[in-house]
Amino acid sequence: MRSFDCCHTKSIAVLAVLFFSSADLANSAEPMAEARAKSAKVPQAASATAGPAIAPSLEASPSKPDKRPVVLGKKTEKLRFQFRFQPWKDVLDWFAQQADLSLVMDAPPSGTFNYSDTREYTPAEAIDLLNGVLLTKGYTLVRRDRMLMLINIEDGIPANLVSMVPLEALDSKGEFELVSVLFNLNKIRPEDTEIEVRKLLGPQGSVVALAKSQQLFVTDTAGRLRAVRAFLKRIEGPEGTVSSGLKTFRLKYARPEEVLPILRQLLEIPEDKNLAADGSIRVAQEVGSDRLLVSGRPDKVARASEIIEGLDVPSPGAEGTG
Repeated sequence: MRSFDCCHTKSIAVLAVLFFSSADLANSAEPMAEARAKSAKVPQAASATAGPAIAPSLEASPSKPDKRPVVLGKKTEKLRFQFRFQPWKDVLDWFAQQADLSLVMDAPPSGTFNYSDTREYTPAEAIDLLNGVLLTKGYTLVRRDRMLMLINIEDGIPANLVSMVPLEALDSKGEFELVSVLFNLNKIRPEDTEIEVRKLLGPQGSVVALAKSQQLFVTDTAGRLRAVRAFLKRIEGPEGTVSSGLKTFRLKYARPEEVLPILRQLLEIPEDKNLAADGSIRVAQEVGSDRLLVSGRPDKVARASEIIEGLDVPSPGAEGTG
């Protein structure tokens, strides 16, 4: 009986311990649940007062450079370049996707693009930046509406792919943006200026003289076309007349086609040119008139004036009939 009583007593003790342990756990469960609920409410309250969520930055970390470019929010529609030796195909594919453009590319340039700065670019500014590098590799990007085309300059640039812009809109175009402009001429014949304008163009540029309409149709980067505009303004504008030493001679007796060949010969200007080989003097006929335009070094202009005065005299027959 003792052994039973002992065992029975031990069993009762164990049951008692289990009973009180279960009771203690049940009693402590409520405070723990309440504590967890309070702790869960804290971040909810904080998030209600916090600002908008910030997307994780794609900037490269100092310890491990990240080749992925930084893309800003769609509201700003701006891009930031952070490339480290990235293949050109990846660069152009990424840009077309971010700018919401359809890329047409037969073969990308060789090599990689390595460029990084903190400035933010609009899609138009980004195209200009990319073209500044692509032109050194013989390529250029041309945008037509939502289509972005990579052109190999050696293959030629189809005229229908280049946008024609008004002269007054030229300043709004990027330095390396490929455009076409129609320049109106008043004093100089287009064929006389074509050769000189061609010297201002790059390998991707072209110029067409339109004699009947008195215009020059020029295609090149907007930066080079601004230089062409300044050149033509200097020749034709009133300010340019003074600064470039341009002098006008109105012939009274001789005809321009009679005087010009002699002027060229005496001033050492090639027969089919209007400009001396050393650039010291230039002579041309003003379109639709009997006036000659001469510009250049003062001593050369003075010499041309003497020659013209000696040639523009009445013929003996004219004097006899007068």
